[in-house]
Amino acid sequence: GIAKELIKDGVNGYVVPPNDRKELANAMRKILGNKKLQEYMSRENRKIVNQLGIHKIADRWIGVLNKHYRNKR
Repeated sequence: GIAKELIKDGVNGYVVPPNDRKELANAMRKILGNKKLQEYMSRENRKIVNQLGIHKIADRWIGVLNKHYRNKR
């Protein structure tokens, strides 16, 4: 999926198991509590956007959200 393509665990974000609120909260605390980590991950994310293009990334996320929405109906 797109998340696996875009997120490099510990580099530009954290990958957490689905529905694991504790791990999600821990990952958010790591990022929110560390300004240098925020700046580093931000730079890494800008590299990915520049490489792939914002429109391609947005289109892929819209596809993921539409699929999720259809599956919930």
